[in-house]
Amino acid sequence: MCPYRFVTFPQWWNKTVIFDSRKNSFNRRELVLALSNTDGGAHVDPELDDAYFALTRENTVGWVVQSSSGVEPIQEVERYSLRQMAYEVSKSVDRLLKKHGQHKP
Repeated sequence: MCPYRFVTFPQWWNKTVIFDSRKNSFNRRELVLALSNTDGGAHVDPELDDAYFALTRENTVGWVVQSSSGVEPIQEVERYSLRQMAYEVSKSVDRLLKKHGQHKP
């Protein structure tokens, strides 16, 4: 039995996954499109949306890491989130291939 609940792509794509300290929220679609359209995907847009700027440049989610030099803010939250989304897609595709007998290790 799979410990995860699978949902339709639109449910997954449009689900809010980040809330920040300024009450901004971001779903997967918004994060992927903002990252690709403004931070080096097809081009780098000099005009960033205020909420996206706050998330990516000011760490408004407040994520931190403890290191030997103390507590430091985690930079590039959007990129870590994108990596997690890629993992979720990869696991979903693997599951579907196994289900249909097309998975090759």
